[in-house]
Amino acid sequence: MNLYEIEDKSRLERLVEFKIAFRGSMEAFTQCLEKCLPDCSPARLDEIRYAFFPFMYGIYPYTHPTQKQCEAMEQAKITYEVQSV
Repeated sequence: MNLYEIEDKSRLERLVEFKIAFRGSMEAFTQCLEKCLPDCSPARLDEIRYAFFPFMYGIYPYTHPTQKQCEAMEQAKITYEVQSV
């Protein structure tokens, strides 16, 4: 599945809706981690989250976001941190 092509052919408002839903799933996942691993530092929780979600969603949106993806993340109020492979 080519997520770049899917996102490129999607209207920005639909991409923003997807990013908002994605943000919700990341927040729920973080809450689960915090409950199950209460002694984990925030940095370690980030490591776990960024190991899990690129596996599920694909690594390229994390390491090479397009301008459209960046705009959608900004509108969805997702804080983007540059990641490397």
